Amino acid sequence: MRSAKFSMISRLNWLRPLLVSMVIVALLLAGCSLSESAGPTPEPTPQEPVASGDIVGVASIDEVAINLMESFPIQVSVLANGSLGDDCTEIGSITTEQADNTFLITITTVRPAVAVCNEVETPFDENISINAEGLPAGVYRVLVNGVGDQFELSVDNTLIEESVEPEPVEEDIAASGYSEQEEIVVKAAQTLLADGLGVEMESVEINSIEAADWPDACLGLAQEDELCLLQVTPGYKVEIAYGERVYVLRTDETGQVVRPETKLEVVVTEEVAEAAEAESETGEEETVKASEPATPSCKDKATFVKDMTIKDNTRIQANKAFEKTWRLRNVGTCTWTTDYNVTFAKGEQMEGASPVPMPKEVAPGKNVDITIAMVAPASKGTYKGFWQFENAGGTAFGIGKKGANPFWLKIVVPKSAPKPPEPEKAKLSGIIWHDLCANGQEGQPLPESPPPGCIEVEGSYIGNGVFEEGEPRIGGMEITLGAGTCPASGLALTYANGNGVYEFKNLEAGTYCITIDPLSRHNVPILIPGEWTAPESRDGRQTIAVSEGDAKTKVDFGWDYQFAP
Repeated sequence: MRSAKFSMISRLNWLRPLLVSMVIVALLLAGCSLSESAGPTPEPTPQEPVASGDIVGVASIDEVAINLMESFPIQVSVLANGSLGDDCTEIGSITTEQADNTFLITITTVRPAVAVCNEVETPFDENISINAEGLPAGVYRVLVNGVGDQFELSVDNTLIEESVEPEPVEEDIAASGYSEQEEIVVKAAQTLLADGLGVEMESVEINSIEAADWPDACLGLAQEDELCLLQVTPGYKVEIAYGERVYVLRTDETGQVVRPETKLEVVVTEEVAEAAEAESETGEEETVKASEPATPSCKDKATFVKDMTIKDNTRIQANKAFEKTWRLRNVGTCTWTTDYNVTFAKGEQMEGASPVPMPKEVAPGKNVDITIAMVAPASKGTYKGFWQFENAGGTAFGIGKKGANPFWLKIVVPKSAPKPPEPEKAKLSGIIWHDLCANGQEGQPLPESPPPGCIEVEGSYIGNGVFEEGEPRIGGMEITLGAGTCPASGLALTYANGNGVYEFKNLEAGTYCITIDPLSRHNVPILIPGEWTAPESRDGRQTIAVSEGDAKTKVDFGWDYQFAP
């Protein structure tokens, strides 16, 4: 019986895991039934619904990297790398919360409870967008399941109204039947096209506008290496005609983001060139005169192709150096030689050199890149500078229908540079003291040699003009300051304090005269009778020169009272 009992226990031990599994399955099925009777389970977002009985966990994160996209407002993308513990586990929901300057991102996992899985690590990476628009400047931390990184915004991540408002359009479209919002969008698209083609505003016409939803914040027209926020962006599709060509532009619903779907380039055909030449021969007045031609039919004209650097509304820090490069095409009939120049026309020059020689010879139909080094202004604001060509004869020309318009750049300085510190001012100071000389009593013969602290002057002894230990100071007297060499006064007035110290400060570099008049109404009761021992001139005046920031602190005056011991 003993051996049979042990055999039965052994069998029960073997069956126990199976029994536990059956109980768990029964409980899960019961939970499913209860869940269905209580109502539908809310769907976790943004992933697919989690099936009843699945095991929900937290993903293991190995590394977090933050990317700041080259756009404004700046878009923030978080790349989280990690691994899943087996081949059954999948990424579940992804949620983002913000607490002060910290973004908390939680990535969950989902695994079927009853599946048979292979325990192999499966790597994954998730790209998560953070809504950073409107954040103030500062340092922000991102934690993905406890693993973190941080990023910094050097300026407030908010569009500056003046930098995104479309420029005024002279043409009145109010009577077109558009809504107020559509008018804004149409003006923005019209402005971009006219500026991009280098033509007059009235020469471009609106064909149509229709609402559209674009797949991302770049309106589905991302440039090479540009990262865009992946969210549906409502906006408009605008068709605009210029001459024989129709251009399609995309906008967001505010008109702040406008992107051309059609390349903004005017094709110069032989017919267009012949028409331009014929127009010139008719004597029609041009805004910019043609250059001195190499041949009678030679005409100078350009068209804008592309901003190679510093696109419009680029944000550049105050006082920062940068290089602007335009790509332009020779659509005239003259060859641009290296005797041609690029010159500043109007607006903000931003320290750009003018004239700048043509970097190479440019035949008709060929492109050239024009680069000018500049420096952003020191004050916050939007700045626009206009530039033009100048041929060998000194005649200006540019882009546009008649080759009369300048090309430009437009930048935004988001914050003014700190003001440089004020240069230090000069100051003058010193003391007035009683210059002691023990020369005997009145009516008594003078000693044969000068007593201590005395010198002989004109058959008498007076103080030696040296401030020595134990000599008292004289306070309360009036001191004047004048500009230039002595005698000069009238610039400033001060009084010695109780310790005999005076001071003139906040002085510009230059020469000054300091005077103490013992016979002034204020000074007579303090000094008379007596005489000056220092300075050596013994007239109570000193001429002192100071440089910027200089501080001369020993402009002293010594006074010997008559009849004093």
